[in-house]
Amino acid sequence: MAVHVGSDEAGKGPVLGPMVAAAVRVDPDDLSTAVDDSKRLTAETRAALAAEIRAVADTVGFGIVSTDCIDAPESDMNTLTVDAHAEALAGVARDGDSVYADA
Repeated sequence: MAVHVGSDEAGKGPVLGPMVAAAVRVDPDDLSTAVDDSKRLTAETRAALAAEIRAVADTVGFGIVSTDCIDAPESDMNTLTVDAHAEALAGVARDGDSVYADA
């Protein structure tokens, strides 16, 4: 069975909280054809798809970057974003999965 794993982040450039990346492992046959970049979807469609994806997800993983890490002078958001995606993906991806990372 071909399984897809997708990851994306929220909170890049946060003012009050951490940046969080999430990865979801799912059989693509269980996904709606309406799944797309969240910026292209209405709030109502995003909410409906979120519920649908939660219902069919095999596994979900997270990578969290604290505000202290974001504020550290030696850090940069590009590296932190990639690290958060890698952490989220490491929790769900398996050999042979197709991975789609928005990092």
